[in-house]
Amino acid sequence: MRTAWVFPGHGSQYIGMGRKLVEETAAGRRWIELAENVSGLPLGKLIEKGPASEISRPEVVEPLLAAVSCAYVDWLVASSRTPAAVAGYSAGEVAAMYAASVFDAEVCMHIACLRGEALKHAAAQQQGSMMSLYGSPVAELTESLEHAESHETARIAAFNGPRHLTISGTLDGLKTVALRGLASGAQVGLIDVAGPWHTPLVESAQRRLRVELAALPFAPPRVPIWLGSEGAVCSDTARLRRSLADSVVLPVRWQAVVEGLIFAGIDAFLEVGPGHVLCGMLGQMSLPPNVKHAFLERSGSGRLRIPTHIHH
Repeated sequence: MRTAWVFPGHGSQYIGMGRKLVEETAAGRRWIELAENVSGLPLGKLIEKGPASEISRPEVVEPLLAAVSCAYVDWLVASSRTPAAVAGYSAGEVAAMYAASVFDAEVCMHIACLRGEALKHAAAQQQGSMMSLYGSPVAELTESLEHAESHETARIAAFNGPRHLTISGTLDGLKTVALRGLASGAQVGLIDVAGPWHTPLVESAQRRLRVELAALPFAPPRVPIWLGSEGAVCSDTARLRRSLADSVVLPVRWQAVVEGLIFAGIDAFLEVGPGHVLCGMLGQMSLPPNVKHAFLERSGSGRLRIPTHIHH
């Protein structure tokens, strides 16, 4: 099988994530220590005890996601597993680039912390949140946005599948879209995030990150990496650097990423990080029957294992 490693973003965090990885592997302990040193936060304690509201803050969840996901990368590589391609969903792009050897562990964690701080300050200036719309065709779901978008209070933040969108905006804007979505028969659910990511409402974070990322060393990826903001493969270091800044205001084109990977010959997806949100999205798509997907970690599960039906 040709396996793509895919990395989750905000909303995948939970108390206890990565616990077995930290307890049983040197990679897990090393990454949490690095994350604590760079962020200056007691991330190990937050993973263990929470509260959930604390680990949802961008300055916390960005380094936490990077630490857990990248520890899984090192654990997989030590187990002689390698990806044929990588892709990250939103914040997951930081770990995806690490998996593709675009930068080393220290730069990776520095970027995660920079993104977290930039998003924290942007959210303080513009409060908002995100929600999912699922169950109706995307064309019908998009109609639910027309009123809100005309007032720039809500935008499509992610195209997750043919019947699944993520919406981001102000609380009033989300309420308007939710009522219209429910009226059209869609299912609506709030996402555990701290701000209106992937919209121009957090443009200040984009500007800040463009400046802060400019001097950091990026190398050409050793395996193909697919960018969520473009829905396409990228090997140019300037575009990769720019993506980590611009993606905070652009929608995630996840369906295009998945379809592009399959067209490129990928026939298995392994979710590398906490939870199985991305596998849930894959399960909602009409994938070819030969395409498999699996995850490494489920909330509440005590096992640390590599799925046997995904071969590398």
